Amino acid sequence: MNIKFGTDNFYVRYLKRFLNHELQRNNSVLGEFDKNDLQLLISYLNLPNVEDMFVVQKQIEEKFPILQDSFNSNLKDDYITWTSKIISNEISTFLIENVTQIKEYCDSVGWELQNIHEWIDVNKDINNDGVIDSKDRQILNDVIYTQNPHYDEVTIKRCDLNLDGTVDENDLLILDNYIQTGQLTLTIKKSNRINYFPNKDMLVFINQFTGMFLYGYTIRDDNGVTDGADDVPHENKSKLYKIALYPCQPGQKITIAHNNNKATRLVIGSCPMRLKQDIIGNMLQNVVDITLKPGEGYQYTATSTQDGTGGDARWICIQCPSNYSNLSGSGTSTITLNTGDINFDGKIDMEDYHLLANYTATGPGSEELHWTPTPKQLAVMNVDETHTGIDVYDAVKLYKFIQGDPEIPSLGITYYTYTSGVETELDNVSNLLIIDGHYDRDVNIPFADFITDDWVIHEKFFNYLFGMAIHKYSNSEDITYLQKLLKVCYPNYIYMKTPFYPGYYNDEMREIVKKYQTSKVSYTTGDLNRDNKLTFADLESLRNYLDDTNVINRNIVQQYLNNEIELSEEQIAELDVTDDGKITYADYDEYTNRIGKTYTNIFLERADINDDNIIDETDYIMLQRELEGLTNNLAIYDYKFMLGWCDVETESNLELNYNLDGTISEVSK
Repeated sequence: MNIKFGTDNFYVRYLKRFLNHELQRNNSVLGEFDKNDLQLLISYLNLPNVEDMFVVQKQIEEKFPILQDSFNSNLKDDYITWTSKIISNEISTFLIENVTQIKEYCDSVGWELQNIHEWIDVNKDINNDGVIDSKDRQILNDVIYTQNPHYDEVTIKRCDLNLDGTVDENDLLILDNYIQTGQLTLTIKKSNRINYFPNKDMLVFINQFTGMFLYGYTIRDDNGVTDGADDVPHENKSKLYKIALYPCQPGQKITIAHNNNKATRLVIGSCPMRLKQDIIGNMLQNVVDITLKPGEGYQYTATSTQDGTGGDARWICIQCPSNYSNLSGSGTSTITLNTGDINFDGKIDMEDYHLLANYTATGPGSEELHWTPTPKQLAVMNVDETHTGIDVYDAVKLYKFIQGDPEIPSLGITYYTYTSGVETELDNVSNLLIIDGHYDRDVNIPFADFITDDWVIHEKFFNYLFGMAIHKYSNSEDITYLQKLLKVCYPNYIYMKTPFYPGYYNDEMREIVKKYQTSKVSYTTGDLNRDNKLTFADLESLRNYLDDTNVINRNIVQQYLNNEIELSEEQIAELDVTDDGKITYADYDEYTNRIGKTYTNIFLERADINDDNIIDETDYIMLQRELEGLTNNLAIYDYKFMLGWCDVETESNLELNYNLDGTISEVSK
């Protein structure tokens, strides 16, 4: 298993160092990214995201409504404490019976159960009504201070709380103290762990097959059994199929893809058994028999008792081809790629330039930047075809294209030919990809790329990793390098507040970097095509939005519902998209949904030039005046602080503006 980066690559060493520290392992940080490293990475990414306090409070009170109804909550320093409003058997029973579920919820959001007091002293429930409250105190008070209290002997006997044979003020003091301090409480605490990766998102890019499979078994193999009845895993002598077992939770949603270049038959089912060895010979539930086309993902939901779909699934069983050649045979296929799109994210930008610049870097320290591309990446890296091989000229041409050089209007396309179906049988189900959740084409998961290179998912992950912020897992050489650059950028800056210790990344340093980045940031408001600049193309996009039929109709419906205009019967019939004979908020919502399918939330936020929550002709005029140079009002930024080895825009600016002569040695980024 190879992450497609060199043995001594900095990013690999970084990730190994990070995982070893976070998971308290002592593995070597040298060498290739191997199967063990992948296991560690999956273990880390499977740790739950640590949610903030208000999200946790909302979720747990929705899960356990009694916390909101019968408890008072107190939030402080990443603690949440619920104190019962009354001391009752009902509350005590709730805490006792749900402590396991509360712990499980806390684990799922990166919190922990800090303390719980679920015990109630039933001996102080004098009237035996399941609640210890003022009624019990009144009885005790009557017994002590009334000559002939009208209570039976059993009740009076229960008033002797200290069991000294006398009911007196000492018993009353005991009860008062208990009512005041004996509330039932629950306290949960946020864990100290920090999510350096957005775990749930990153799991999308990791092939989660980790060896938990059954080999030599099959289901629905048409071996003399009618389709639909052969739902029992059984031995398969042909060896053309095997069953992959994916551990799951009841009701879990997954998306399945394969990298066969032909449509592949998959049989998928849910199994309630807890152990792998128990699955053989047991019927599956919610079995689907599909033919999955290459480049597509199939959305499957495990069975769940709560959802009424079957028993609680513990495993998902997938019958799949045992190797490529069994189904497809060998041959060659050709696909079309965009030249210059090195990270295959559908766009050509500074991230691609940075990858190419690192690959072609020369001079002292350049070996730290070199990385190992895949054959498919090499194909699109040949940007300048006037030179043989891939060198600095390719990087220069790519940079000029990204900067909008009019002499380079396009980089063209690359025809990539690859061999399919020649691999031998593998010891893992490498031609399947399972990701947690349901994902369609809008998410841009590279299912089509997965056909030609089963490691493309991991490449996507590493391209994401490149944008990571420098923090304590960076090595001292990286930070020292950045410190030197900052001192060149800001020679007059006073660094005495918190001295720059070599290799130490402090808060002051972060502020200096943030200042630098803000000075280089591009427009966001008005930048509708997201090319980091304001042009008349953005104005045209805004015009298209304002002239969109759905937008116009939505605005008319809104004015009508606000009693600002009247409509004729013909107009009402034309605008009534819900076909109920009238204009209601349902019509407004339908138009809004149609708009949302055409325009992203980012577009709608950036198109509101004057920030009045309405996109109208006023916004158009303001953007037009800005582009014509009549105003300078759109310096509104939405910039998130990130500086890492591949925050390419910042680093490119640093290099171009301050290190052209190479006086600062390039250790690493």
